[in-house]
Amino acid sequence: MGDRAPSTRRDARLAARLRRHRLDRGITQAAMAARLGISASYLNLIEHGRRPLGAELLLRAAGELPDVRLHFRHRLEDVDLDAGEAIFVREDGTHVTARGTLLVGADGAFSAVRARMQRNPGFDYSQSYLEAGYKELTIPATEDGGFRLDEHALHIWPRGGSMMIALPNRDGTFTCTLFWPMEGDHSFAGLPESSSDDEIMGFFRREYGDAVPLMPTLLEDYRENPTSTLVTIRCDPWHWGDRVVLVGDAAHAIVPFYGQGMNAAFEDVRILDEMLEAAGDDPAKVLPAFSRRRKPAGDAIADLALANFVEMRDRVASPLFLARKKLEKVLSGVLPGTFEPLYDLVSFSNTPYHEAREKARRQDRILAGIGIGLVAVVVIGVVAGVAAAI
Repeated sequence: MGDRAPSTRRDARLAARLRRHRLDRGITQAAMAARLGISASYLNLIEHGRRPLGAELLLRAAGELPDVRLHFRHRLEDVDLDAGEAIFVREDGTHVTARGTLLVGADGAFSAVRARMQRNPGFDYSQSYLEAGYKELTIPATEDGGFRLDEHALHIWPRGGSMMIALPNRDGTFTCTLFWPMEGDHSFAGLPESSSDDEIMGFFRREYGDAVPLMPTLLEDYRENPTSTLVTIRCDPWHWGDRVVLVGDAAHAIVPFYGQGMNAAFEDVRILDEMLEAAGDDPAKVLPAFSRRRKPAGDAIADLALANFVEMRDRVASPLFLARKKLEKVLSGVLPGTFEPLYDLVSFSNTPYHEAREKARRQDRILAGIGIGLVAVVVIGVVAGVAAAI
């Protein structure tokens, strides 16, 4: 396993060499990704030295367990739901079948396990694409490896209907992500990659002028990095019979605006493990209850992530929004454990997502009452002042 998880510094050197090799030869990111047998989005992560940390940590941990065997380059082709069998195809075209008492479909938003479940009557499924897509840009580290922006903050450039954000990485860089409509004003269609240098730079200087000097590879990044879509996926139930269960994006793919996609998946695994342990590792006793318990939470975090997109995009620059956030902070300090901001409940507690949302709604009614009370006090004060002046 050690050879599969090189150090961050070595990763960065290899990533830089790969990117330079590709650019020197005029190979597009999509073409290079096809040669390597990976997605363009994943190649983009590799080239910027940002392979998913969670995957690396999980691979390390799994590799240290004596009863775990890891198989790479095995594509899941089909599933026998009743037998609990998974049929994989290797790169050479040969097939291998894996059997077990429990088959866990943790194979992502476009899950092959879920696709097989969808063929059966009684299984509900929906997917909804956000009207916006995304593209990643880069703010490099300073010459001494430092950050060019505050590394303890999420940076947002809200533009009403679109936005750019910047998040820090461990190596001093920032990943800037454009969340723009696919069509219309301030959209990817309105500024295609084929636009001239002057058109691209002019647009960014007009819309994100303070960020442009920090992005020396802006033109290259905008043209080379893929424009990707954002999808929300829901299904019900999350299990089939007593042998198959879905977790993570396979059960509840969400948009990234609450930062909870991986956390929600880990929570699925934790709760499933706890329930299995309590039931003596008998899936038949657990899977239906697991689906009923986790489905409301999965739907809630999907809704919260979609709502947070609108909040980040349209509201964070509003004085009323900022005043509300300050009031929430004051109340949570004065009434700890009683008044808790929704973000804290979602991000820093094990409160189920749907219960966190319901508590936040009750607190919203309290805040609305406080706001009405403050307005009434102001109005009474103004009326009293006018009456005194008369």
